Amino acid sequence: MCKFLDTQNNTCTIHNHRPEICRIDVMYEKVYKQHFDVLEFYTLKYRGLQSFKAQIEHNKLIKKGAICHYH
Repeated sequence: MCKFLDTQNNTCTIHNHRPEICRIDVMYEKVYKQHFDVLEFYTLKYRGLQSFKAQIEHNKLIKKGAICHYH
């Protein structure tokens, strides 16, 4: 998990000053364009983000005691 993620609000605390690795458009042009077409790239990034968000919500429920850690 990124150290700059505010897990309470699910936002980036350095969004306006984030590094290139966090800038999807920049990274696509610099690195991923040679491996994926743009639609495929954004689809993969979206799926990864959805999975990441689900994990954050799951962890919040564990911290609240709403579900068992081993569930």
